Amino acid sequence: MHQLDGIFHSTASTSSVVPYILACSTLFSSAEEALHNINSVPGEFIKRSKNSVIKFNAKLRNHYIQAKGKHDALDGHSFPDKSIVLAGLENLGLPDLIDTETHSALVAVRSFFSDKKSLVDSAALGHIEIVTLEDIIRKIGCHINPTLNDIAGL
Repeated sequence: MHQLDGIFHSTASTSSVVPYILACSTLFSSAEEALHNINSVPGEFIKRSKNSVIKFNAKLRNHYIQAKGKHDALDGHSFPDKSIVLAGLENLGLPDLIDTETHSALVAVRSFFSDKKSLVDSAALGHIEIVTLEDIIRKIGCHINPTLNDIAGL
């Protein structure tokens, strides 16, 4: 697995193509999307060190918290490209927690993960469909609870 770590380093040595394919398969939903994004990314972003990737992820997570989990609220921040931001959010397991005047994905997800309520009760509290909550849960995996606590200021 140490070979996968090397794909984020800018070095002159050659690497096997397998780690790159694995990384792309986790970041993008299709080969076309991966190729489009790789070809459109500025060279200076690709050449970042592992430490820069960690800093980018921390910055992205902090802005996500400030935006209360809303992806559209991240547009005003200084990120290199929206597709990179969306791929980064997906990689970190941070879904778009869309809220309206009557529906709150944030309330539903916090209820499910933080308050340990049932799926049905959590969807009802957020006034969202159960299938919507299930979709969010599938996207976030295990990364969301610490982030939700930070959003809530806990």
